[in-house]
Amino acid sequence: MPRLNRRPSPSMVVALLALFVALGGSSYAAAQLAKNSVGSATIKNGQVKSVDLASSSVTSAKVKDRSLLAKDFKAGQLPAGKAGAAGAPGAPGPKGDQGAPGAPGANGAAGERGPSNASALKKATHNVGVVPASQTVGSISLPAGSYTFAAKLVLENTGGASVPACMVSSVVNNVLVPFDQTVLPVAANAISQFTMGGAFTLTDTTTVSLRCAKSAGADTYTVTNASLVATQVGALVG
Repeated sequence: MPRLNRRPSPSMVVALLALFVALGGSSYAAAQLAKNSVGSATIKNGQVKSVDLASSSVTSAKVKDRSLLAKDFKAGQLPAGKAGAAGAPGAPGPKGDQGAPGAPGANGAAGERGPSNASALKKATHNVGVVPASQTVGSISLPAGSYTFAAKLVLENTGGASVPACMVSSVVNNVLVPFDQTVLPVAANAISQFTMGGAFTLTDTTTVSLRCAKSAGADTYTVTNASLVATQVGALVG
């Protein structure tokens, strides 16, 4: 096996010397740069990183006015701006579900008692003659107020054919005032039912009577099952 020649050639020696000089000259030049001798024009754009800057080396005086954006600041560093104008009203939302019924309210105070007194007259039998006093079957005394009334009776004609008249009435200043009356022809020895009803208003305490009298014919009648009911009301309408 031939032996390797370990002696460098002259050209290799020259190349190595040139490399050493070049490297040593660059290090020397970097170590000997004057202060502020490296400017923006000397540095390639985009080559300076944040790690190349000393802490707090970039101050407000070194930043161009209005060159920073909001994204360049930490959250909370910039003050909030003025409130903007109110936006247009949104569309109405859908109708909500019906709420649950509320609790019942307290009972109100009891009102005044209404005027609903009722007065009644009942009589099993009564003989009606020609004498005016005998023509009153029965009477009730009513205080002032408005009333509705209903009356009925059964009349038997004990004489010849006749036309009796029965009524609900009062006497005012000695004048007979009928509130309602029924006039029916009744044959001899026949029986007929009379009914009356209506309403009236009294301005003072008044006696209201159920009366029957002959208009023609027989002298006497017999009245049975007579009744008169008067009910006081608040007011009469109509």
